[in-house]
Amino acid sequence: MLKTLLKKELQGILTVIFQNTKNNQRRSTGSIVATCVALGLLYAIFCAFFFVLSGMLCMPMVLIGMDWLYFALIGLAAIIMGVFGSVFTTYATLYQAKDNEMLLAMPIPPSKILFARMFAVWIMGFFFEALVFVPCMIMYWITTPPQILSVICPLLVMLFLSLFILTLTCILGWVVALVASKLKRKNIITVILSLAFFAAYYYFYSQAYRIIGAIVDNSKEVGETIKRMLFPIYHMGLASTGNPISLLITAAIVIALFALVYWVLSRSFLKIATSNKGTAKVKYKEKKLTKSSVSGALLRKEFKRFIGSSTYMLNCGLGSVFTIVAAVFILIKSSDINELFNLTPQMADLKVIAAAAVIAFTASMNDITAPSISLEGKNIWILQSMPVSAWQVLKAKMKLHLYISAVPVLIFALCTDIVFIPDIPSAIILPIFSVIFVLFNATMGLAINLKSPNLTWTNETVAVKQSMGILLTLFGGWGVIVLFALLYFLTMFIVTPAIFLLCCTVLIAAVTALLLYWLKNRGTRIFESL
Repeated sequence: MLKTLLKKELQGILTVIFQNTKNNQRRSTGSIVATCVALGLLYAIFCAFFFVLSGMLCMPMVLIGMDWLYFALIGLAAIIMGVFGSVFTTYATLYQAKDNEMLLAMPIPPSKILFARMFAVWIMGFFFEALVFVPCMIMYWITTPPQILSVICPLLVMLFLSLFILTLTCILGWVVALVASKLKRKNIITVILSLAFFAAYYYFYSQAYRIIGAIVDNSKEVGETIKRMLFPIYHMGLASTGNPISLLITAAIVIALFALVYWVLSRSFLKIATSNKGTAKVKYKEKKLTKSSVSGALLRKEFKRFIGSSTYMLNCGLGSVFTIVAAVFILIKSSDINELFNLTPQMADLKVIAAAAVIAFTASMNDITAPSISLEGKNIWILQSMPVSAWQVLKAKMKLHLYISAVPVLIFALCTDIVFIPDIPSAIILPIFSVIFVLFNATMGLAINLKSPNLTWTNETVAVKQSMGILLTLFGGWGVIVLFALLYFLTMFIVTPAIFLLCCTVLIAAVTALLLYWLKNRGTRIFESL
């Protein structure tokens, strides 16, 4: 039975690659290969970044005989990345899966169900951990002559680290599950905490080179601090260099912690999974119902669905936050930005085009419509049976995207006008281009999701994060930006930036109009047949 449960969880993770979620049929070989290549390229890009970053740290550490410190720091970074990549889905995966009640009604021990759920969380954490640890490990093998223990031990340490990451994320998920019923705005609080985590992460990213330099200059002091305050991390670093005693100590600590956490979770899993945690306890108050239009009611439903899921908000609406941050940044750094673009006449001409590209990039980070059909799940029949047209439903989903994305983008465009002070035609066209690009993203995401919906998910994370439609929408928007940039460099000596931006606006508007026409006709028929 456990083998079947593990296989089920693995199939759920690999659904995006091997299965067409619209008809539940296996994808063609070409589609599977294309998907794997796209995901592989994306993963390779991030691995290359950590490979280069580790090169700055590895050689100095090896030369002064502090190999263990190198692996200790890399291990800490891998733990942070692994927890960061899986912590936001742990609670939903363990306790809010749609098939929890069905499985618990079967003669299956809850401990086995929990183990299978934890297996899915472990895969996610291991995926992100390897993003850091593997390239850094390869850099170490390149820097020092590899020996049997120095090759085997880091691989085993990576495995134990993944188990430690699973332990940490399960503890966090358990804590969230216990306190969820006491919070009236759990999802909003989750988003705020997540944004704080993102801010800390990007701060570290921006200061990475300075931090690495400080570590190299004060490696002995850093090493003594880790020995004194992070004793397990110290042994983890030693184990990675090929020390078998430290490897045994690391394994014993990690396995003991995992066994303890698994024992505690298995004793409380049944109670938490069946207690409908996350639903706020409210006292009934009699209120008068107000009449609302069909479009208003559908839009309100979409808003409630959006703010009711921290996973949905964080993965599909975070672009609005980055857009506002970018707008504030250019206002603060206006003098530096203008100085950079005024170095040469050619750079000055790039102001408007660069501003449009940055605005479009941040707008593309919002893909709210891309999973909106899939998130209806098996309850899509409710919308289909209501006395509303399919076009009204689709319009409500696009309006949600516009309300959340268009306002921040418009603010960004107006701030850009203030900072760059371009010519009047460019100042007028830039905000128009920005809003039309947001509408283009909304229609493109909805069209892609209609063509490849996933209505059979058991965990909404699958619909929001593990969807080919999400990737196509995100990279489709970025692809359009790259295409326009190439076209500009080919025509920059023929047309002015203002005329080029006007042509791009007209072209995007035309494509958006075609997508709207397709959605109103073919798209509505597809929705009715789902």
